[in-house]
Amino acid sequence: MPPQVAPVDSTVQTNTAGWLVGRGVSAGSGVAEMAAWTEADQALWSGVLNFWFVGRVFDRARS
Repeated sequence: MPPQVAPVDSTVQTNTAGWLVGRGVSAGSGVAEMAAWTEADQALWSGVLNFWFVGRVFDRARS
């Protein structure tokens, strides 16, 4: 039996589309990004960056 795939959240699609439209209309990158940025986006990037920085710390400790 194949693994179940979670459905894509429609807010992610809406935020991405809104960001692309804002960039295409030349609303300015700050306006478009602030309109599309949510707490979930912040949590996701926080996890990615923490994983990367902690990995660098462990790499330096090993060498």
